[in-house]
Amino acid sequence: MSRGTMSKTCAHNVLVDLSVSQNMSVASEEDLELVIDVINQKIRKFDQRIDIVTSMYDGNEFVVMVNTTPSAIMKLQGTYTPHEIEYFRLLVKEISLAEDNTIRMIQVLNLMNQNQNTNFSMSKSEKILNDWIEEGYFYSDKGCIYLGVRLVAEFGEFLRDKFQMNTCDLCKEVLLKGVDCEAGCDGHFHNSCILKYVAKSSKCPKCKETWRDAKKLKT
Repeated sequence: MSRGTMSKTCAHNVLVDLSVSQNMSVASEEDLELVIDVINQKIRKFDQRIDIVTSMYDGNEFVVMVNTTPSAIMKLQGTYTPHEIEYFRLLVKEISLAEDNTIRMIQVLNLMNQNQNTNFSMSKSEKILNDWIEEGYFYSDKGCIYLGVRLVAEFGEFLRDKFQMNTCDLCKEVLLKGVDCEAGCDGHFHNSCILKYVAKSSKCPKCKETWRDAKKLKT
């Protein structure tokens, strides 16, 4: 997890290997969550937390290291240069304000050429972006760039306050892509959250109206 983000499957495999090497029973996914809880108790004083988050774009689960420092800028200082922080800030702003919260890769790279506060070549911009994608801050798919699982987990409050982003009516976290209430109310939900909910109830969590087909929610 040197990049701050790891798939939940990989994290579980690491725990399995560790348990086997110590002649312990094979660790389950529930054991992984227990281990993360114990680690979080130890690292809380360092303004760090490990979260298990689900990608809103492909449904995969990730284990991410989250900086819990209140200031958005302080989360980045000490890790990135002022020019890199400016690049990061511009990317977050452009994606957050864009329709469907995504921009094309070429737009991302052109941001640097248009801004006098950054001094990056195109190749430098591309390398930094690829690093941030690996770290989970951004997500790339079919030539488009989205906000990644780590960025949403770490900067969720900032995104809500600065860009008035929607939140899931179940978990109350930032919602970039999800499902709407079938009954027509203004309820919005993460796919992963609503799938867990409809396994127990066929009524909208917000308006309490019954969905005709809870398995075919409109996206």
